[in-house]
Amino acid sequence: MGGNTNIRYNFSALTNGILAGLVSITASCDRVHPWAAFVIGSLGALVYIGSSRLMTKLKIDDPLEASQVHGFCGIWGVLALAFFKIDEGIFYGGENSGKLLGAQIVGLLFIIAWVGILSGIFFAVSKKMGVLRLSASEEIIGGDIHYFGPLEFTGNLYQYDIEEGIQMKINAKDSGKSNMLNVDVIPSP
Repeated sequence: MGGNTNIRYNFSALTNGILAGLVSITASCDRVHPWAAFVIGSLGALVYIGSSRLMTKLKIDDPLEASQVHGFCGIWGVLALAFFKIDEGIFYGGENSGKLLGAQIVGLLFIIAWVGILSGIFFAVSKKMGVLRLSASEEIIGGDIHYFGPLEFTGNLYQYDIEEGIQMKINAKDSGKSNMLNVDVIPSP
């Protein structure tokens, strides 16, 4: 087959890295040169990586990494305008570039306050209504099965859990048992 079979690619990190670059350049897309847009987007991908590690270290669960992509990279994108804005940014020696950076920081504080207050209200109401968390059994099964799986959960968990189902298929094949999933699985050597 070729390639290193010990490497597992993280597709969500790849797509989130791309989104991080796009989010980072959004605030200043019409005010910077193309080379600066590339730099801002590339640095945004690094902001995403750093913020993902920070959230993991702080044990904050964000499975989609929306906070890292939209929050942290959005903040970077707003600040980047003060540095890269054509003729007025800090890197161009703009006369009022310090004021521009100050304005961007004040704007960020208002955005963070607005989002924080509205999110707090939303989550408080959701918690009060009892719709904020899954039940214990639904957590064990997983949110994907709960929200996007079949309406009635029948059968065995391995029928819904691909990794467990494949492992059970391999074990059944090795022990000579019947073909449980009706799928041919060739285990790697």
